[in-house]
Amino acid sequence: MSETTLNNYFEPDKTQEYTLFIRVSLDGFSFSAVNISEKQLVAYNATPLKISNETFLARRFNEWLKSEKIFQNEFSKTVIIFDTEKFTIVPDDYYDCDFKSEIINLIFETTGEIEIEEIKISEFNARLLFCIPPDFKDVTGLHFKNLEITHPVKTLIENLPDNDKKFRLITHFNKQYFYVLLFNETNLLLSNSFAISHENDAVFYILSLLKQMSVAKHEVDLFVSGDIAIDSKLYSELQKYIPAVQVLRQKNTYIVLK
Repeated sequence: MSETTLNNYFEPDKTQEYTLFIRVSLDGFSFSAVNISEKQLVAYNATPLKISNETFLARRFNEWLKSEKIFQNEFSKTVIIFDTEKFTIVPDDYYDCDFKSEIINLIFETTGEIEIEEIKISEFNARLLFCIPPDFKDVTGLHFKNLEITHPVKTLIENLPDNDKKFRLITHFNKQYFYVLLFNETNLLLSNSFAISHENDAVFYILSLLKQMSVAKHEVDLFVSGDIAIDSKLYSELQKYIPAVQVLRQKNTYIVLK
């Protein structure tokens, strides 16, 4: 279990003034406690784990919450960023809340019980749908009062960068898959996720995606985030094919996305 980092700004008796951000994935859990009004990161912890599938996620998450003393405090708000590749974005014009289960089942062929979270994406008049285990919400409800469950793609949309070229491609990498969002100016053209086991997988999928959408490599700004660094092999491989590659800078750098 990794040790929580507390900085000089952290005051245990003032956690009700802090917002708690928690990232949940099969690769582990992490959190940051933030004084929003002062824009100060006051506490941070990342616990890498290997969770075989989402069936065990709620139990492992509950164990982690109980192991961290900081979660015994009350926070102003808790935002859980649930990291799953089982997501889709549906335009409002084609959306009917009565059929969201059918939409998810059609795309992912889900088996067993699932719970579907729905987030309004006002910027694009659309809904972001993603799957969470049904017992996960039970666990979070026991620990937190003012709770919001969101998805990394929503966080990416809230941190869209300015771009110079006609198209911009936003990517976010995890150890097992990555997200992509392709824009033509302010229009969202495509959103998806791809499983990867090697750097070449990511390069192949990105180049295939651009070809499928008839986007020339010199016409796109590629922004990367998550489990990728400028000195990494993945970054250098992408640079070989797409000239305009840069790291996505978050407006809210205290939000944990990896």
